[in-house]
Amino acid sequence: MARSDGRERRLPTDLAVVVAALVAYAALAPLGLRETPLGVVLGLPFVLLLPGYVVVAALFPTATGGEAYADRSAPRLGFGERLLLSVGTSVLLTVALALALAFSRVDVTPLSTLTALGLATLLGTVVAAVRRARVRPAHRFSPDGRRVVAAVAAPLRARGRGALALNVVLVGCAVVALAGAGYALATVDESGGEAFTELSLEDGDGTRLADDTVAPGEAVTVGVTNQEGERTRYTLVVSYVPEDGGPAVEGDRRSLSLADGESASRTIAPTPPGEGSYRAEFLLYRGDAPERPVDEADEAVHVWVAGEGGP
Repeated sequence: MARSDGRERRLPTDLAVVVAALVAYAALAPLGLRETPLGVVLGLPFVLLLPGYVVVAALFPTATGGEAYADRSAPRLGFGERLLLSVGTSVLLTVALALALAFSRVDVTPLSTLTALGLATLLGTVVAAVRRARVRPAHRFSPDGRRVVAAVAAPLRARGRGALALNVVLVGCAVVALAGAGYALATVDESGGEAFTELSLEDGDGTRLADDTVAPGEAVTVGVTNQEGERTRYTLVVSYVPEDGGPAVEGDRRSLSLADGESASRTIAPTPPGEGSYRAEFLLYRGDAPERPVDEADEAVHVWVAGEGGP
């Protein structure tokens, strides 16, 4: 027996397209295609359109955008207006989710933000489908090809050459801005957009050292974390600089290679070459270190240590 309320089990076409786009974009990460032109193309609607579109679809399930199903005189919420609302809502939703992540214990990274956006979009799709299914077919919003084309072409139908030229410029600027935002999102790395290497220095109890003084021969732990976005080879040099300003003396040199996101530590017991106080410098270079290490290392930390006969 036919359903008298006109509800359908089939997912509306526009919402099905939303789900398909989500699946397609999610599949780019394991395939390593997120930074390709295809990733940029799919990343634009994923961030700037789809989240807001499902929110608008859930709020306005009818063709008029209102709840008065039988009121044919109610103003229609056109497809173009829905797209504009979708973009604005997507921006607000992205900012809101980023703030929510910032106040939680989850690190705010492109991955966490995109994951939250994807889950919010899926939830919005379900709510929009349920809301639209409760509307009678005669009043249900259902976009077709003609509406989509009309919404896209509407800015080009302005009267007068001046208005037409202005609309073309505005549309062009919007396309460039959206493309730039999508490219920036697609190419940003998971560390938050900045490639870096972290160098740390700790004592035997795990306390981080910074301009501290250690006893001669006391072991310290030098930690290196690679966030460069690729496997990187490093050279660690230990240099002793006398407190009285004498020439630096190289004490040790070690090499290590780390994959992106990998950390490693080396235990070193600073032993100055003479009497007095020395600044034990731990200099880290990407690749090979110069024959005579200098202060301009890629990363550097130091502690003070007394040599034989020192205070």
